[in-house]
Amino acid sequence: MSAPSAIGRSGITSPTPRFQDLSARPEVRELIRDEIRKCNAALPEPIRLRRFLVLNKEFDADDRRSPRTRKIRRRFVAEKYGAVVEAFYRDAADVELSTGDHL
Repeated sequence: MSAPSAIGRSGITSPTPRFQDLSARPEVRELIRDEIRKCNAALPEPIRLRRFLVLNKEFDADDRRSPRTRKIRRRFVAEKYGAVVEAFYRDAADVELSTGDHL
């Protein structure tokens, strides 16, 4: 299921339905949280998702970080979001990110 179709069915509207805009909205995170709860209900406790993180960047093949099969490359995630993943597991309240773009 794609994020735009799930969001559309939920009744959430946006004047600019871009991934970055939608991913920042609390009602979108709540929609994701509800779907995870539904999935978790059918799973044994040891393999249930306990926490999740919504990144504000959609992975797509056009940025060469994800092949056309839409499988995410672990090396890219480790390089680009390593600080986020570490902070997530440390229960940090915030983390500083750099886009890697230099002016």
